[in-house]
Amino acid sequence: MSTLNERMFITTLEREGIDIKVNGGIVKGFFRINNSGEGKQFATLYTAIDKVNQGDLVLIDTIPLIAQKVITEESTVYQKSTLQKCNQLIEIMVKNPLDNTKATLTSFYGISDDISQSLKIDSDIITSQSSLHLQLPLTSQSKNILLNDRLYVGGNQMAWKVNDMIEQNGVIELHLTRSAIDTTYDDTTNGIADRWRYETKPSIYTTNITESTVTLNQDDTSQLTVSVLKDGVAMTETPTINWSVSDTTIASVDSTNTIKGLVVGCCEVSGSYKATDNDIAIGDTVSVTVNAKPVVADIVVTPAYNETSDYKLKQGYSAVTFTCSIDGVTSPVWNITLNNNGVASSYYESTIDNGLGTFTCKCVTRNANLIEYDISESTTGKTAKYYVKLASMVG
Repeated sequence: MSTLNERMFITTLEREGIDIKVNGGIVKGFFRINNSGEGKQFATLYTAIDKVNQGDLVLIDTIPLIAQKVITEESTVYQKSTLQKCNQLIEIMVKNPLDNTKATLTSFYGISDDISQSLKIDSDIITSQSSLHLQLPLTSQSKNILLNDRLYVGGNQMAWKVNDMIEQNGVIELHLTRSAIDTTYDDTTNGIADRWRYETKPSIYTTNITESTVTLNQDDTSQLTVSVLKDGVAMTETPTINWSVSDTTIASVDSTNTIKGLVVGCCEVSGSYKATDNDIAIGDTVSVTVNAKPVVADIVVTPAYNETSDYKLKQGYSAVTFTCSIDGVTSPVWNITLNNNGVASSYYESTIDNGLGTFTCKCVTRNANLIEYDISESTTGKTAKYYVKLASMVG
């Protein structure tokens, strides 16, 4: 039967204690942080009995600590634990105990010596005589760490080898020496030794966009010039780029690397590529400005249509000469004539390109007194009607 003090402590703990993670589970507790004055940080944790064991990994406000000492004889009401703050996060390829050709990337919080005090330096070179002590929680995963396994501690340039190990008091003590082994298979970017012995090394794809800025009008398009490097070597064929637009209401971009202006505004278009999810993609960005679509004048035909003017046509001769213009761009002349059989050339459909604008003149209606034309200009999309009034068709 629990005592009154025990019941009071448990009630207070449940009401006022904070949630603390112990080996992934939640425990209620009280704690205080203590500084040793030697750069080490400790905490004293009070919990109910049998909630924390020596070597347990404890997270207090996301701070990782390892239980160094657990005291129960002080009280039958609470358990007092001394914790030390971890100063390392280790990532190591832990071999499969049933198949050492396979390994799994595993992370451990740990406590190491002061690395700067552990290095032996000769002529500015860190020698293999350097040694380091590392403490990890003893778990089913850390038990699979083997002698001669390699790991990085204290930065991505610090590879070490397991020279000895001891399991005691809920922790595994690793004694490390500097590793002079070839780092060909090391992931030096992330500080993971021998990673590429067991995993496929990712390729680095770098996307380059020639244009740094693009300015276009609403409804206009502009094609980007894009190239991709794989591990620093240009790919012979540019793959399909993955595009993103900071504001999809302003501009869009399609699989042909073509930007289209939608509404007035500014945005950024970013592109990248990688062959697999494990590859590394380095993208590029272009700044896009979309301006208002310019107002285009109407098509002007010369001479202007006049209901009171009649045009007489004679076989084999030009009767009337016309031109089309828009915003100062003028087409070559075009004529209405009668051939030797008295058939008016107004039946033709003619495209007239002056190099700046393309005009199409098409006869859509003809009778004895009137010829009707549809005129269009492809660059601006403008259209117009034009009529030629005939006095008579004479030979």
